[in-house]
Amino acid sequence: MTDKIDFGLAGYVLGITSIVSGVFSPLAGFILGIVGLNVSNKEKTEMSKRGSKLSKIGMIVSVISFILIMAITFFAGKYLQTNFPIA
Repeated sequence: MTDKIDFGLAGYVLGITSIVSGVFSPLAGFILGIVGLNVSNKEKTEMSKRGSKLSKIGMIVSVISFILIMAITFFAGKYLQTNFPIA
């Protein structure tokens, strides 16, 4: 039985997870993307190249999702503040 770790597959799984997490939780998606990128760079196989690409895509999705969440929060706050005064 071999105890060899397949870093290419691990990077691939982390890349897919970072894309999915990046939509719902940008910070978690970004962190998973960084980890996936580091794990993918430990090997030079086809699977690790795919994992590296997916991790980069996951990081980009996380940043875009974070910007959208901040913009929606900002504009929703301005709308509620101007249209529904408290006092």
